[in-house]
Amino acid sequence: MGDDLTVSALGLAREALSIAETDPRRALALAHDAAGRPIRGRGHDSALDGTVAWAHGIAYRQLGKRGEALDALQHAVALLANSGNEVDAARASVPLAFEYFNAGRVDGALAQLEWAEARLTGIEAARAAAQRALVLNRSGLVGDSLRTWDRVVEQFRLADSPGDVAKALHQRGLVRGYLGEFDSADDDLAEAREILAQQGEEANLSTLIHNQGFLAARRGDLPRALHLFDVAQQRMVGLGVVRPAMLVDRVETMLDAGLTSEARDLAEEAVARLAAAGFEADRAEACLLVARACEACRDPTAALGWAEQAQALFRAQSRPGWERLSEYTALRARTSKPPYRDHDVDRWAVIGDELRQVGWWASALEADARAVAVLDEAGGPEEPGPILARLARHRRRAPALTRLAAWLAEARHRCELGERESAERALAAGLRALLDYRATLGSVELRSRTAGRAGEIIQLGVRLALERHRPDRALYWMEAVRAGQELPVGDLGKDPQVVEVIESLRRVAARFESEPMGTAEAQRLRRKQAALEEALRRRTRSVSHQGGSDTRPADVKRIAAALGPRCLIEYATVAETLVALVLEDGECRLVQVGPASEARRAVAALRLELRADPLEADPSALRHAAAAVERFVLAPLASAVTSAGTVIVPDGPVASVPWGVLPGLADVDVVVAPSATSWLEGDRRLGGLLSETSVAVVAGPGLRHAEDEARAVASVWGEQAVVICGEDATVERVLAAMNDAVIVHIAAHGSFRSDNPLLSAIRLADGPLTGYDLARFRAPPSLVVLSCCDTGMSDSETGALGLSGLLVGAGVAGSVASVAPVSDDSSKDFMLPFHRALRMGCHPAHALSQGRIAVRPTGPSAAGFVCFGAG
Repeated sequence: MGDDLTVSALGLAREALSIAETDPRRALALAHDAAGRPIRGRGHDSALDGTVAWAHGIAYRQLGKRGEALDALQHAVALLANSGNEVDAARASVPLAFEYFNAGRVDGALAQLEWAEARLTGIEAARAAAQRALVLNRSGLVGDSLRTWDRVVEQFRLADSPGDVAKALHQRGLVRGYLGEFDSADDDLAEAREILAQQGEEANLSTLIHNQGFLAARRGDLPRALHLFDVAQQRMVGLGVVRPAMLVDRVETMLDAGLTSEARDLAEEAVARLAAAGFEADRAEACLLVARACEACRDPTAALGWAEQAQALFRAQSRPGWERLSEYTALRARTSKPPYRDHDVDRWAVIGDELRQVGWWASALEADARAVAVLDEAGGPEEPGPILARLARHRRRAPALTRLAAWLAEARHRCELGERESAERALAAGLRALLDYRATLGSVELRSRTAGRAGEIIQLGVRLALERHRPDRALYWMEAVRAGQELPVGDLGKDPQVVEVIESLRRVAARFESEPMGTAEAQRLRRKQAALEEALRRRTRSVSHQGGSDTRPADVKRIAAALGPRCLIEYATVAETLVALVLEDGECRLVQVGPASEARRAVAALRLELRADPLEADPSALRHAAAAVERFVLAPLASAVTSAGTVIVPDGPVASVPWGVLPGLADVDVVVAPSATSWLEGDRRLGGLLSETSVAVVAGPGLRHAEDEARAVASVWGEQAVVICGEDATVERVLAAMNDAVIVHIAAHGSFRSDNPLLSAIRLADGPLTGYDLARFRAPPSLVVLSCCDTGMSDSETGALGLSGLLVGAGVAGSVASVAPVSDDSSKDFMLPFHRALRMGCHPAHALSQGRIAVRPTGPSAAGFVCFGAG
């Protein structure tokens, strides 16, 4: 009887062990049942208790309870060894070793695996070797790990064990990804995914999908990476499985995407959660990611502290490869700006090669690119020649942004040596890498994060043009980077999930607007709105735009021919100096305008005056501020501004200037464009706005004079105009009208969101019309007039455009919008002469200047309006 009970209990325990990975909750229930069954005449035997503890350990690990898993597996190995069953003890030692590693006990993990391998044979010895390969990889010994995985995969194939083959292929694929062997890595993971799907191993399949995202991120396909991370997370939540370590990969991808502030918050959260869960190995890696995030947030002091903390943890865990990576991160933080210590300069000369030797090939490329800049700046005895040679050997297989960094490093070095032709060739290769990267991105947020690298190309190109006295080459580099950079917004409208979230967000935003501030319901709605905004951002980040732009940068002859008697002023910021390329009468010249900081302060002061209460505003203060901006950004250009008109391509400190308020531009037709090339294309599409054109006029809610303005504007156009106001002014109704009209005028509340320009909005009867809604244009209008606050704004740091810029990406040829607040009671006085000029056939820029003349002295409403795109 007792033997039967023992057999029954052992049977339950072994059944629990067999399903612990695939169904951990049921496994725990079976193990609990087995442990509770009585054995007549004596207590539980060690074999039974050891098997129960073993099942507990595997189940706890699958559920993310690492502390409980470690305790259970240690208990299991001790009990099984005491029972004389060393083979089972060795089997249980394999997962125990990995828990040792997760706890930061690398030496203990390797010792446990050596003990297990000596006692196992056949497929079980191969499983122990597989675990050793995992530990070797996580320790930074990537080459040793790959060689071990090659042997293990073949052993599992010979043993005809598909589940083991899938796990081994999965891990070998990750190692190949670390080494940059992406095609082989994809093959491994695709085969593993097929096997796991056939076997119904949902938890392991979800982890594999997450790791496919990790590999996509390493090869530079950020939209696909973020999409796969979201899919894996949703599957894990559905299974009730918690994997805090997955946060680490998401943080790394967000850093690569340039989402630095969010990445820092998430990385710090990951450190706390991993520490609480007992994931010491992952915690060390998360500390390193916090350091990277702090560095990206321009906080080198915090970055150094986190990097040194990570380095100490890796050293204590006997992980020399990771220790080297954290040393590299600390070195970057210490040398964020000159002067450099001699020791740090010496370390830069060799750190890239050391990283490559321990398997961090992508970081090695980054390190070598940075090392070239440091050695050039330090001017010491170390020559970057050998480092450049290493870069040349390895950059071909790197992701696009890493290739870009490598080419920029070479271009800067060639500039320092005076090798201008070689510098231009390197810069051209860097430009190709930038365009390759940008071409895959369907997210305006991710695209805007390339602004820094794009700016570096322009800076180097302009520097070379200045040295070679070739202003036409400066125009080439500016246009090569800027042409076609507008986001193809229409791609977003093809995703039904995006459309569904947009509609939900609109409903919540409308309810929030009508709810009194401070109530519990208002707070709940605000949280809901924030959650929907984050869901929308996540979804649109994973939208890929394959194929890039067909736009080719226009050359001097094409632009000059289109300009005629007008002039082009294209700004750039080079080493904190504002530079302007001026093209007039077919001739180019480059002007070093002055310190960017002075222009930035002058523009900020002018914008502050425009935001003053109209009843309290001092007209003389506004004139003084406008004259100061003109003195800093226009006066150095001498005769550049002509009465025939001016096209301006702004940059950085002059990104959101109210150009019409500057004295020298008061009577000049000014068009502001993201590039001269896009202006050319928009001018072609705009054509002539003839008197027969169709017009839609919209009045949004909450503005006292909006409906009066709408009806007055419509009266200018007579039967050609349709008015939409009151409850009829819904997003769907307005979008439908915009698809049918040539000119659209909207008088409503507007807002600019620098954190996500696609959330910049116009308030309508049923909620906000955002940049995301523009994705649903079927036939975009030629001209959109936004009589709304701040809808012409752009982000001076990233170059991200608000609604005026997004309209261009959605296919609108030109827009008129304000970079300042719009006075509800005075905008009608300005808009009526503006529309009368349009009605007479004037182009928008000329109509805008005519509108200002009609309401002089210029008031705040007229001052802020700018003609964007074409006109």
